[in-house]
Amino acid sequence: MNRPNENRSPLTVTVLAGVQGGEDILLLSGRLDVLTMHTLRDYVWYCLSRNQRRIRLDMAGISQCESGALHGVAGLQEGLSAAGGYLRITSASESVREARNAVRLPRDFLG
Repeated sequence: MNRPNENRSPLTVTVLAGVQGGEDILLLSGRLDVLTMHTLRDYVWYCLSRNQRRIRLDMAGISQCESGALHGVAGLQEGLSAAGGYLRITSASESVREARNAVRLPRDFLG
């Protein structure tokens, strides 16, 4: 699978491959909502296509976050866990924290 096309969405993803103990880090910026979740899913699939199952999300650059999108992130976490890997959030913007609080996801959801 080729790397997804960048800059086609209000969500920008930058991949730092194989850093911090072999993990991939996805740096997110822009808007995360149910319409842009496909972009994040495409990048997770890109990592999986390279046999990378250890992924960290840096969400410090998210300017707007819908609570529904966080349920999508939780689904990605569950899927990677089932595949023997993980998806961890290393940092989150205030918008992400507010959305997490609105849907009452556990505090450890944000790492």
